[in-house]
Amino acid sequence: MVELIVVVAIIAILGALLLPSLSRSREAAKRASCQANLRQLGLVLSMYADEEPGNMYPPTQKWHLNGTPTLSWLRGSVLYPEYLTAVNITICPSDSRAREFIGSLDLDFGSYVDDAIDAGATSLCVDALLSLGVSYTYISHVTISSSQLKDIIRSRFLIAIDESIRGNAEYVEAAEMQNQGCPRKQFVAYGWLGERDIPGDPTYQAGFGKVDDDGSPMPKGYPRLRQGLERFLITDINSPAARAAGESSIPVVLDTWAANTPVLGGTARFNHIPGGSNVLYLDGHVDFVTLGSRFPVANSAASTYGSDLAYVMASVSGTD
Repeated sequence: MVELIVVVAIIAILGALLLPSLSRSREAAKRASCQANLRQLGLVLSMYADEEPGNMYPPTQKWHLNGTPTLSWLRGSVLYPEYLTAVNITICPSDSRAREFIGSLDLDFGSYVDDAIDAGATSLCVDALLSLGVSYTYISHVTISSSQLKDIIRSRFLIAIDESIRGNAEYVEAAEMQNQGCPRKQFVAYGWLGERDIPGDPTYQAGFGKVDDDGSPMPKGYPRLRQGLERFLITDINSPAARAAGESSIPVVLDTWAANTPVLGGTARFNHIPGGSNVLYLDGHVDFVTLGSRFPVANSAASTYGSDLAYVMASVSGTD
């Protein structure tokens, strides 16, 4: 009997020692799968831009869940199904809250969208579903610093306000969305939000006149992502190395992240624990960036506009 107890105790101790290692291994596998998703998404965006006038990347979503204008995701209706054939690549395997996003979601997201279409959901409903930024954030304009990333997020809010004042906002209430085959949620569209460059005008640019990460004044406005745009960020256009550096420094899509505080959802805001984000860059490569180490997964210095980026990021994606 004593020997049995000793054996059970040893097994329990070994299990306790091995469980953290197994958990880390599972997370590493999910992180790798997430990176594969982003690489596929990068190919989707590149194919779209190849055929789009001006080689433009997609605009951001038209429809905003519960009217939140700072949400930033792809306009899925211009990608699906011609370019984006597998909707599930827009969901990170490590995202523990993905199934909570639109209520009781028992199926994977791709099956949910397919079932809605098969059930006769309207084009508006499908567009709204494809506009749900669940796991990732789409950075639709060229940014190279934390202050600039905060600026385009805040600027989305200003543009939405201006479009609403001008009578260009379109509201579809929760009951109507449900009638059209969608989850019972309100969705709102704000005129040209996400379709154009952000003007260097304090009416539309929240960080106009503020201080950038390097201490210089913030840029006046932001161009939308397009192929070849990185040439404006380099000083020697004849240098292939400089061009590659420009492409590799511009983020396009990244895992959602935010300040790790209970009021913002704590660790549930992160797809990956320990905290950090996979980031897809304009040249198509994907890096895992540890929380707080560098742009675009870090605040900037206290004296700059991006010093509280972690709190602003809570408003661009996720389930709230």
